[in-house]
Amino acid sequence: MIVGIMQPYFFPYFGYFQLIKAVDKFIIHDDVQYIKGGWIARNRLSKGGAPEYFRLSVQKLSASALISDAQALDFKKDMKKVHGQFQSFYAKAPNRKAVLDILEDAPDSTNLVEINATYLRRVCAYLGITTPIVLASEMNLAPNLKAQDKVLALVEAAGGTHYINPIGGTELYSGQDFADRGLDLDFICMKPQGDLVGWDAGLSILDLIAHNDPDAILAAADNFTLMKSDK
Repeated sequence: MIVGIMQPYFFPYFGYFQLIKAVDKFIIHDDVQYIKGGWIARNRLSKGGAPEYFRLSVQKLSASALISDAQALDFKKDMKKVHGQFQSFYAKAPNRKAVLDILEDAPDSTNLVEINATYLRRVCAYLGITTPIVLASEMNLAPNLKAQDKVLALVEAAGGTHYINPIGGTELYSGQDFADRGLDLDFICMKPQGDLVGWDAGLSILDLIAHNDPDAILAAADNFTLMKSDK
């Protein structure tokens, strides 16, 4: 079984969903420290060709707070603003209605993990990605595990034999350490082909959905290479 693990980003970029599709089980890493300024409560759209942030305001957290502790300060108000930004920036986008449908019926929660997990599953359903998504906090691991040791334990707890991580994590994990536990380790690198508009812009998946048919996005998700660890 191939496993992928990522923190619960807010309408993340194309590669996030490419990873979800590439694995047999996807784990939302929600029981690690919340880092202000990351992608848990914000992402970017295109405003006239330039990236523009959309975001959720977050209640004040202690320095040691976990992502699972994070609460949206005024979720309904913030989502109303996100709607407005999208409608203004993408007034002429061919598939704008699909995005508006995804944004409708906001989750009845202020917990960021629940909010983001709901939207991740909603986008996956729209694109036709059927990979099971679970929360790390529900897997009952030892509380003292950190970094690579935590990832190894999560993969094993999920029944995994193969772990795939985004290419940006090559310095974080050792192929030898995974092999010592009987696990394979690879890093996924996006290589979409064809006419998928905007895949390389580093914007939210909402931008891709607005400009491309779901079948084209789903097909492009299979265009990647896997790299082995060099340590």
